Amino acid sequence: MEILGIGKKDATSAARIEDLPVSGAPTALVGLTAVTGTATTWMTSDSAPALNISIAPTWTGMHIFNGGMTINGPSGTSAMSVYGAPGYTAAYFMGGNSSSSHALQVSGGYTGAGGSLMTLLDSNNTNGVALSMQGNGSNPNKTLRVSNGVFQILNNAYSASIFTLNDDGSVVLGNATGGDKGAGTINVTGGYYVNGTLIGATGPQGIQGTAGATGATGLTGAAGAAGTNGAAGASATITAGTATALAVGATPTVTNSGTAAAAIFNFGIPAGATGATGLTGSTGATGATGAPGAPAVSANPTAAVGLAAVNGVASTFMRSDAAPALSLSIAPTWTGAHTFATGVTITPASGFGLGVNGCPNISAVTITGNATSGQSYGLIIEAGTTAADTGLIVYNQSAAHAYFKVAGDGSGFYGWNGTANTHTWNAAGNVALAVPASGVGLTINGLSATAALVITSGSTTSINNGDLQITRASTYANLVSTGANVQLLDLSGGTTGTTIQHSGGQTEIWQKSAGSWLQMLVFSTTGQLKLPQASSTVTAPAAGTAGTLPSKPKGYFTITIGTVAAQVAYY
Repeated sequence: MEILGIGKKDATSAARIEDLPVSGAPTALVGLTAVTGTATTWMTSDSAPALNISIAPTWTGMHIFNGGMTINGPSGTSAMSVYGAPGYTAAYFMGGNSSSSHALQVSGGYTGAGGSLMTLLDSNNTNGVALSMQGNGSNPNKTLRVSNGVFQILNNAYSASIFTLNDDGSVVLGNATGGDKGAGTINVTGGYYVNGTLIGATGPQGIQGTAGATGATGLTGAAGAAGTNGAAGASATITAGTATALAVGATPTVTNSGTAAAAIFNFGIPAGATGATGLTGSTGATGATGAPGAPAVSANPTAAVGLAAVNGVASTFMRSDAAPALSLSIAPTWTGAHTFATGVTITPASGFGLGVNGCPNISAVTITGNATSGQSYGLIIEAGTTAADTGLIVYNQSAAHAYFKVAGDGSGFYGWNGTANTHTWNAAGNVALAVPASGVGLTINGLSATAALVITSGSTTSINNGDLQITRASTYANLVSTGANVQLLDLSGGTTGTTIQHSGGQTEIWQKSAGSWLQMLVFSTTGQLKLPQASSTVTAPAAGTAGTLPSKPKGYFTITIGTVAAQVAYY
């Protein structure tokens, strides 16, 4: 088979370059399979066909996107699915070296109610789905985990839960360290409630939220009033100046070389177009045969495959087993789903490394860990080492408020009460609840035959700290619920119950009966035990009758009943 040069072509030979005398622009698209061409034209070596953006390849090589990547999900399915190999992380995000950069920012696109910004799935893992955060300092790591329907924050060693939230709303705190309140501390601003009972005091104001976006530009103001007419000017004069010939098809020009009052117009006039071709003359004599042309020469590809075809002008051709390189600077909008078998690394020069826009009624990103138990890692985020660094942050659609954040040192918050974040925790494991926008700050509903709240003290005999502290300002003695108190109420509408309070410097016990509170016992600041004045009289048994007291008591103690102090004998 003869490929190059001019020679005889037999019946089994492929088309020669001299048989295809005309070059043509690329028309086929580069896809996952070769395209067998049938055109009678050839493509120059500096041409390149366009890349088919509807391909859905399974890449076997590692891709690096230095210019960022945006994925618009198709309707009815996830925009991106990342599957991790056994023992390896499915997705790895690293934030820029700036306190204002985020390794991962998730923004919802749904403007109505409901829906989720991000979903982590790991149902095959016997330990549940986990979000690992690696910070700095001592005990730098914390893990958020949902296991068997329970939300947990695990300690640095991944051996115990320091915060547990059950599906029924009950909360269990582990052995937290740090702070000044000992283990199991709940720092509360404004109080929280246990089964309807107010517990706690107002805490410090939360950190200021992110500033809102700049508003739209206002409307254009109304036009001003018209000015008054000026005085009549002198009459102007116009004089013809020069005339210059211009090229065929040029735009005629008129310029003023004088003044506004004494104009001198210079004209530029284009030449007329060539007239119509005349009649064809008679055929001339046949000329001598020319020398054979030079054989066509092949050359390596020089153009790059991009999003648009490259129309080449080279006089060389490209062999059928050659292939132009893919341009790394393309920024395509892919319409097919891509599968990366060996992972993707994205390192942008600026801006977001990865932007994912979800479709209605489906998650923007779904991350599924490996199905092998004990070797599944859903998502690992490494970003920063201090509270000023952001590992993970979740905003509302307008990005005006952050609803969930985990900082570089393991601290974070979730919830928003309209002015500040409601639930925060620090790197030491202390949890604080801010004043809610409305309602009860904390409600704990226990299961049957199970305590609703268990506090295990970490204090020792050498530490003078209470296991549960309730503080309250402006207390008043002898008035129920006017000091730091704990109320014990039944479930019959609160008609009966007990209140233990410290108010006005004394400790009081109140009993509620038939909807009214009665003071039952008072321990004064001087150590006295006071009983309220009796509302009825009890007569002691007469001498010589059943129940007669001995003639001599064993001792006496002083008790104040109402306002009267008296000695009471005991036997």
